[in-house]
Amino acid sequence: MTPADPPGPGERPIAANDNGDAGAPAPEALHKVNEAVFQIARLIGCRMAQKDFAAANDNDKGAEGG
Repeated sequence: MTPADPPGPGERPIAANDNGDAGAPAPEALHKVNEAVFQIARLIGCRMAQKDFAAANDNDKGAEGG
């Protein structure tokens, strides 16, 4: 598996800058950091989508005569 290959179900993606064990932290520590980063990215993406959706529907308020 190379960094260009998509991970299979249940597999961890390989970092593009994977240099083997050249003084890197333990793989489990990196996995925990990656999971935290992915969760934060998902939350940011969800929040951005909510704001975009709200902005897209904001034009309807003026049509109601409210």
